[in-house]
This record gives sequence, structure tokens and C-alpha cells, in this order.
Amino acid sequence: MFQDFLIQVVISCLQPYPSLEVFTEVRVPFGRYPIWEAGVINHRVPSQLVDLAVGYRLVDGQPRPCTDPWPHTVCSHLEQNESVVPLVVVNSKVRVSQSEFFDFMGREELLTKGNPTCMSVEVALRAEMDLSIVAASQANDKFFLLGVGGERTVRPRPAELNRFVEELTEHLGLFMEPGLGSQGATTDSADLASPSNG
Repeated sequence: MFQDFLIQVVISCLQPYPSLEVFTEVRVPFGRYPIWEAGVINHRVPSQLVDLAVGYRLVDGQPRPCTDPWPHTVCSHLEQNESVVPLVVVNSKVRVSQSEFFDFMGREELLTKGNPTCMSVEVALRAEMDLSIVAASQANDKFFLLGVGGERTVRPRPAELNRFVEELTEHLGLFMEPGLGSQGATTDSADLASPSNG
């Protein structure tokens, strides 16, 4: 139920960007890493099954923006030749413990190292942990607690849901709107070779 709710929240933010897809319970790569093994460098692509991801589907290594009519069906299965380039990954927990929070922080670090423009967050309904750990970990922008109370007495925190939606909307705009996410950067090899670049 909670994950379905989060999927609907995320979809509601995606209408301006119909080329993006929503994925649930699929493997998302942490990036491509050169790993030394017995004197040989092999490129490995570690991955993790994620609760919810937003991004483009790769088919045979090529990005394929979604062209299906809006609203899209949520994808819960990828073929062997398919992968995901994530722009957003959401780890959802009905009840998050301190050890689960630290597990998330470790995965988040690897995920965003290999996918540097990915917003990776944990969204929980309630927490059974010392919440000062979130501030101590400098993770306030990565952790959203949507409720307070015990197992049968959870009260919603609308301001926290609004904060999540605002962060998500800002991130999508930053990397989907022309000229916002690429300020000062170029991928054009002709630009790199021009005399004005030295």
C-alpha cells in the first residue's frame, strides 16, 4: 500500500516529462567500474533491486525515452537486453530501523557515484531509530519521514510529504529542462577542440 502511494505521488510529478518511465522492483545498475582481477582489468556493473526508479530504459545499450500515451504503465519487468539509467531512485520503508537507514546510506553512496545525476532518497512512513542520526549523517535531503507514532497510531506529516514533492520536482526540472542541469558543461567534442577552449 505504502509503495503504491509513493508511485502515485511520483507519477503526479512526471506529467511535464512524459519521456520518463517509472520502474518498480527492477535491478538498477550502480555504474560501470573497472575492477582489477589477477592482473586483468574487467569492467563490472553491480546492481540492486530497487523499490522505485524514474529514468530512461536502455535497450541494447541505447537510451529509449518513453513514447507511450500518458499516463504510462509502471514497468516491473525488464528483458535481458534492457536496463535503466536512473534519474530518481526511491527506497521505501513502512518502518525504518537504524540499521536499515545505514544500509540505505551505503547503497546510496555507490548508486550516486556511478549515476552522479541520480536523486537517491529513502522515504519512510514511520521510524524506529534515533532521528538525530539523519542530521549527523548530513542526510536531511535524502531522508523523508511521512508519519509519526507507533504501528497502529501513525499520524501523517503533510509538510514532510510536501518537502519530498518539492525536492523531487526541483530535481526533475534541473535535469529535464533545457539548459538547467548542464550549466557550464558540454559533451560536444567539437566544442572541446575549439580554439576558445585553450
